[in-house]
Amino acid sequence: MFGLLTAPIRVVESVTRAARETASSAVSDFGNRASETASAVDVRGQLSVLQHIIQSGMLDPNGPLDRMLQRGGLLERLAHEEGVLERIIEHDGPLDRLLEREGLLSKMTERDTLERLIALTDTLDRLGPALDRIGPALDALNTRIATLQELVGPGGAVGDFVARFPLRRRKSSGSASSPEAGPEEA
Repeated sequence: MFGLLTAPIRVVESVTRAARETASSAVSDFGNRASETASAVDVRGQLSVLQHIIQSGMLDPNGPLDRMLQRGGLLERLAHEEGVLERIIEHDGPLDRLLEREGLLSKMTERDTLERLIALTDTLDRLGPALDRIGPALDALNTRIATLQELVGPGGAVGDFVARFPLRRRKSSGSASSPEAGPEEA
């Protein structure tokens, strides 16, 4: 398994080195044959891309790509026998759990689950416009409540009208048997 993963890494290393050498030689050769190339074909776009790659340091001998491909680099650590890739594809690893018969992928693709998700989506599609209509209705209700509070509250039209009525007091049951009560109360 390790051999299957390291072989592509070595191929990528050699292709990267070849690309770096080709890009460097193409830019240097362009300076030597600039007049011939400019008159035959307009390659300014391709050369500007190559120049940008070279200036970025991506292909430098100790650049990011080289560090990723060197021994002990990121790709080697990923493809190592105890690396991340090995743990992902191992038996009972995360990939197996996703793909197993009762795994997450099979649960998501069950007909019942899909039908529920479709029904939920339809319900949410209908809920959106209903919520849009509720907003203005709630604003109107709040306005009417504020108006009603102004009318009923102290200083409001209804509050002033109610304040004009004399308050009637009821006789309490204890005051009728009291000896201090006068003839008016009895």
